[in-house]
Amino acid sequence: VYDYDGVCLLMNKLVAGNFGGLPENFIGQSFKELHPEESEQYIGRIKEVISSGQINYYEDEVSFPSGNRYLLSTVYPVYNSKNKIYAAQIVSQDITELKLTQIKLKQIQKDLENILDSMPSILVSVDDKGYITHWNIEAEKATGLKPLDVKQKPVDLVLQQFKPHLDKLSKTFSERKVQKLEKAYTLIDNKAYYFDFVLY
Repeated sequence: VYDYDGVCLLMNKLVAGNFGGLPENFIGQSFKELHPEESEQYIGRIKEVISSGQINYYEDEVSFPSGNRYLLSTVYPVYNSKNKIYAAQIVSQDITELKLTQIKLKQIQKDLENILDSMPSILVSVDDKGYITHWNIEAEKATGLKPLDVKQKPVDLVLQQFKPHLDKLSKTFSERKVQKLEKAYTLIDNKAYYFDFVLY
């Protein structure tokens, strides 16, 4: 629990232990002493909650003697006996494992996108409703459309020239089988082209 100036009024043993001490080591100290580098930001959050009376949520990477941890914190206004807000209480949940998993998944997704972008063929990924989720560099070169222009748009509207062949998409999802079309006739700008399609 912290007052308007960021001075610690109350701290439980668990939090104090994470910082390598006991509650009495920290009570009476301000954020400026406890977290000098982030003190301005933390005190600003305290003041915002006390002034507005609103509950706020924050996610931070916090440095402890044992190492850095990711915390999801909820900041509540604290009322006195006269029903006036005089402080803010911070309740934090350790989400380090979840956060590290998210970071790994994002890296895996980035690596996968790099692989897809390096492929010499046009590659378009869609969800089960037919909305575009990935659009590689070859697709951009062939159409002149950038990924941001087409993501979350219906593939049959973006690639209207291929619409006659896209009816197999639903079959690909329902049967979970690879669908192949070889030398599929496609008319683009009144010119005939033949494409090999693989839907999987």
